[in-house]
Amino acid sequence: MQTYTSFPADYFGKNPDSQIASREQTLQTCKNTFRSRLINFIEVLPQNAVVLDSGCGNGKATKMVLSLRPDVTMYAIDITDTSQYLPEGVQFKIGSVDDVDKLYEENFFDAIIQMHVIEHLTFPIDMISSHRSVLKPGGTIYIETPNWVRAFTPFSDIYFYNDYTHIRPFSIFAMTKLLSEFEFDDIQVHSVHSMTFFSPNDSLSCCTHKLVNLDTCTHPSIMNAKLKIQRTTWQKTKTVIKKVLLRFIHPLLKDVLVAVARKPMTP
Repeated sequence: MQTYTSFPADYFGKNPDSQIASREQTLQTCKNTFRSRLINFIEVLPQNAVVLDSGCGNGKATKMVLSLRPDVTMYAIDITDTSQYLPEGVQFKIGSVDDVDKLYEENFFDAIIQMHVIEHLTFPIDMISSHRSVLKPGGTIYIETPNWVRAFTPFSDIYFYNDYTHIRPFSIFAMTKLLSEFEFDDIQVHSVHSMTFFSPNDSLSCCTHKLVNLDTCTHPSIMNAKLKIQRTTWQKTKTVIKKVLLRFIHPLLKDVLVAVARKPMTP
């Protein structure tokens, strides 16, 4: 049973972009974010792997894979025709992620990537069962989905139910249990944060440039000395604030679950 027969035309964005970024651009954009786990997953794929982007949407995962690993053969499936978002050469099919075992041969894929799809499903067990069937023995699956804490942030942009197609968030326990019951091995489920605190370009960092009154400091050496002192003081203050946030608040903001598991080599 599937919940939706298709998504609205603009759900995945009004401006389709099928371009693949360079490897350097992808690493620069994603390496120090929560997507670093996806990068690691992609980097260790077998040579010339066959990979499925399950519920591909605007093709973000597909483009990341081809950016980092141009040797990989990409397939993609979505319940809506999103082929205009995909790079040339990607083999796309319209269909439900619950039915991939009816659309592809058994033991066909080396890996499956599914990003922010499972939270839209009424019966995720149907999806997991079909995905396991089309994975090769030893094949791996990567699943990314909102963590349950997003259901308790009603005044935030990341509030789970801001997306009217969402059905249920997952916890680490629920995701681990789901994968275990379908006999996946090497299950790793982590909660990560999609937000970055105190990056070089954030608003607090910008405050360092306001600590020196340029009207009263006209000599370059004095200006530089005062600026250095003020920046050092601010850096110490910022470190303390960061530690407090990381210790007491940040764990509550781990708003994304990342799961990686492997299909056993033997039945």
